[in-house]
Amino acid sequence: MLDTPGPRLLLTPTSVSLPDALITALDRAGVTRMALADILIVDDGVFAPARPATEMFAPLRDAVGRDAEDSAQGLAWPLPPDARWEDITMRFIANEVLNVTFRGETRRFEPDQLGMKNAKNGKPKAVWTYLKAFALSGGRLAVHRGNPTETSKHQKQKQALSKALRDSFGIADEPIPTDEGNYVTRFVVRADDLEQGRQGQRQRNFAGRR
Repeated sequence: MLDTPGPRLLLTPTSVSLPDALITALDRAGVTRMALADILIVDDGVFAPARPATEMFAPLRDAVGRDAEDSAQGLAWPLPPDARWEDITMRFIANEVLNVTFRGETRRFEPDQLGMKNAKNGKPKAVWTYLKAFALSGGRLAVHRGNPTETSKHQKQKQALSKALRDSFGIADEPIPTDEGNYVTRFVVRADDLEQGRQGQRQRNFAGRR
């Protein structure tokens, strides 16, 4: 379910039917959760909605409408005119899944939704890998490597990533300025989940060699 694109709804018997760890993962992925115990009542032995369906499912309906509107505008997420990169947090929850949070709202994106997928082989483009490198480095990467070829390569990758982000979110300002010999993202970008997964894999590998 976490890999399914678009708005998603998960119905559970009660609000405590899921373990906390799964609830956290679902919330990070932007999945709407509803408990049947909260949305249904028994009226004369017959199940009936506790509230009008249009009211209960309004947030999900709005999310579907936003997705359709965003696609029509050619942006992954059209933000308001006063949006700033500093208002955005990006978090990799998997190698090819990125959660983007803006002013309390979180949406889930994959490489193709941000124009970062190779149409020929179906793999993420180098620009996606470069964004992930920023996440793994706390939003800061060195510009000057002492090697002109490497410096030029990083400049091109940074320019391509900046363009892809502008095209996806509609913010005209530079998202990745240069600061004292480093490229620094104006938005927060993290890869905590990837780091935890790698650490867990290393621990399992170590345990397996005992």
